[in-house]
Amino acid sequence: MRFWCRLALLFFVRRRFVDGLSHLPAKGPVLLAANHPNSFFDAVVIGAYLRRPIHTLTRADVFRKPLAALFLRGINLIPVFRVSEGGRANLSNNDQTFEECQAIFRNNGVVVIFAEGICLNQTQLLPLKKGAARIAQRAWADPEIGDKLIVIPTGLWYNSFRDAPKDVALRLAKPILKQDFGEFDERMMRVFNDQLTTELSKLVEPPAGYKTRKTTKKLWMQTMAGGYFYKICRQYAQKLTARTVFYDSVLFGILLFLYPIYVLLASTLAGLGLGWVGFFVAFGGVVAAGYWAAKS
Repeated sequence: MRFWCRLALLFFVRRRFVDGLSHLPAKGPVLLAANHPNSFFDAVVIGAYLRRPIHTLTRADVFRKPLAALFLRGINLIPVFRVSEGGRANLSNNDQTFEECQAIFRNNGVVVIFAEGICLNQTQLLPLKKGAARIAQRAWADPEIGDKLIVIPTGLWYNSFRDAPKDVALRLAKPILKQDFGEFDERMMRVFNDQLTTELSKLVEPPAGYKTRKTTKKLWMQTMAGGYFYKICRQYAQKLTARTVFYDSVLFGILLFLYPIYVLLASTLAGLGLGWVGFFVAFGGVVAAGYWAAKS
């Protein structure tokens, strides 16, 4: 799935700006504390562009259906429970979530938490919740983890939440360490969040020197790449996600699974008339046109 997402992003992202990957060590426990402007697509971007596998905390209500829960668990998503989804009693379920994070850290894994605790399609940073601080506190107090855990502020930025292809920035800041704090009490949680807010605020701005690039798509290129097919997918995604923040995530998911089918069908039709040569020429042409349309 990770490879497939990386491949799909070549067509969904026009320009990517990735910086600070040197702050992510090759091994050892890591908590990535990120902003959350673009729903599930945020996790796709982080997982695709980082060298290490990730486990991502996400809202628990999407796990309600057994089949969905099985799939989401299969791609390393972990449910996190909120008051808005079942009252304060629901928060006790997070004890299991926190313990699952601890187990990942003990195995030198990477956990992603969206520190704002809510997703809005905007680049402005929202006030941070205490989730990242509490996970760090538990890990630093665990003798099996201790100061091996580092917390990396992780910033996501998009030039648009409705257009595709789009420009995307993923930037990692210098890690926050256990040594930066004394005894980790409620006051220190506020200090932790203040430091995290300061770092994230620098990472949610447009990349330095960023300039909007005028599209140069040609009609023949859009048609060959499946422009009408894309238009149908886009309209369906708009209908499914009206008045929500899930448009990009749903559109990407639809194209991730259906665009390869479209390419194969178009190539097969060409092959029926022109044989194997027609199949491979059509296949290469559609894929190349799709890539050029995304990058132009």
